[in-house]
Amino acid sequence: MAVVFDVSDILPNSKTFDVTLMICLIRNLTSINPPINGFDSLPLPGETTPGSDLARIKWYRNVLGHHDSTTIDIAYFNTAWRDISDAVGRLGGQAMYHQCQEIKEVNLDRLRMELLDITNQLGPCPVLYDELMASFLAEQVEVRKGLKDPIQPNIRGILCLLIQ
Repeated sequence: MAVVFDVSDILPNSKTFDVTLMICLIRNLTSINPPINGFDSLPLPGETTPGSDLARIKWYRNVLGHHDSTTIDIAYFNTAWRDISDAVGRLGGQAMYHQCQEIKEVNLDRLRMELLDITNQLGPCPVLYDELMASFLAEQVEVRKGLKDPIQPNIRGILCLLIQ
């Protein structure tokens, strides 16, 4: 019998899961108690249960992830950072809380300048750029083919065998 999807090469790793997926799995596969207003609302400031902290992280992830501007109000940023850091600290312990505080202090402008310096030292890489662009264009063609034919080739083959 033909295998439709071989999972031997692709093992799930929770380190690569999106926040929303992780919280969905936790709330559906564990007995965690939901916050008063559910998992899809920002919990009240006094709610500090694990379920509330997960909902808080998810809420800020969605609000900030779908933010439609390139700027954010400093007061809102500081409130969000504090709420998220406190939730991470309650869920993961003081070491993770301290990591949140250290990350907040990272000088992104300095890091950007260091990356620009490295890029300038390396000089232009036209061969690599050309290879990446060719690979991208080839992948785009395959995606477009897939959009024209919604049935994947491996599934189409199995369907043809079943119909015959």
